[in-house]
Amino acid sequence: MRKYIVKNKFEFLLVLIGTLLLLFYYFAFEIYNQHLIYPDTESYISAADSLYFHARGHNLRPLVLAAIHGFPFLFTSTKQELIQFNILTNYFCFILSGILIYKILSSYLNNKLAFWISCIHFLALGIISNVFHMLSETIFIFFILLSFYFLNQYQIKKKYSFLILFLSTLSLSILIRPGIQILALFFIFLFRKEIYFNLKNNWNFTLMLCWSIICIQMAGIKYQFGNFTISYVDAITYYSYLGSKAELLKNNTPYNQLDNPRTLYIYSLDYPDQKKIATLDLKEQIQNNTFNLIKAYIDDIYHNTIDESMAIKDLNNNKSSLYLIGIWISRFQNIFFTIIGVCLSLYYLFINNTRNKLISISGIYILYIVMTSGMSCAQGDRFHIVFYPISLLLIAFYLKKKKVIS
Repeated sequence: MRKYIVKNKFEFLLVLIGTLLLLFYYFAFEIYNQHLIYPDTESYISAADSLYFHARGHNLRPLVLAAIHGFPFLFTSTKQELIQFNILTNYFCFILSGILIYKILSSYLNNKLAFWISCIHFLALGIISNVFHMLSETIFIFFILLSFYFLNQYQIKKKYSFLILFLSTLSLSILIRPGIQILALFFIFLFRKEIYFNLKNNWNFTLMLCWSIICIQMAGIKYQFGNFTISYVDAITYYSYLGSKAELLKNNTPYNQLDNPRTLYIYSLDYPDQKKIATLDLKEQIQNNTFNLIKAYIDDIYHNTIDESMAIKDLNNNKSSLYLIGIWISRFQNIFFTIIGVCLSLYYLFINNTRNKLISISGIYILYIVMTSGMSCAQGDRFHIVFYPISLLLIAFYLKKKKVIS
């Protein structure tokens, strides 16, 4: 046992440091006095309830996330216990994400340096603050880092099984956050030659199984609600956020999500009509309101880049000096990780074209998240925290390339 602990001392230290920093945040920001439940949380609870008690899907929240969130329903039926369990789930995902960052970096840097860089993940207030809410970000970050860990193993060991595990984990992430579906398909296309030359490999069954689950999700939505789709969240998001802001800009009216008649309208429609209305609205705005649509899109990305953590902003002890410091730090971290992440992504993809697939795919992932975040707004840093750890990887790779670290 002692040899095992010594051998994995950095992993154990990461568990300790991550836990201590979470406890510090919990007590310093008086999380024990916070009772806010976000509307998104209510929809996650509804999705879990539909899956576990009625064997049905949900119009917004996909299967895998509902299965993870609703696991406590096997033992309890109370909402409070469900939320508490998912905070514990977030804790494990948060800690394991730090360990995965370390595992990836230790392939390129000495263990001590990889450890210290991994600790930076535990200092990201936007990520820490989300641990205490039943949302999707913390779980999604873990899935993304796990997929990137498999990609790194494939790059090092050249074993086809790791490539399939990368693509499979990324594909399952679609059923956590549906917006990643185009990226997952693109990466499968990117590795089409490797898949073609290994068509008879038994590991392909893993990827086929993942996409079978996705098809089950889509077939279930078709049967229940009317469209063969993963979720209706894309239509509602566009119509309520980007589409609304573009329409308001045309009329010189300020955007306010809390009092948005378009949101009330689209939720009043039948599910197939939600898709239809959102699609027609997008076509109409592209044709007749192009400038304001582009302006709204750029404004969304801008605010998603400079805004603070909503989970900190919504704390009820918002008159304390620590609260103001937390707001400032989370805002700075959002700006830093976004700008550095985007710049390094562009650098590696277009200037210093690298053969390291982990680096190039990291860059594609960051740019994809930033570009798709323009579909929504007024969510603080929630859209961008999911690539903070990937930006951290690119920073480490860049500093090593410039021989600042080794």
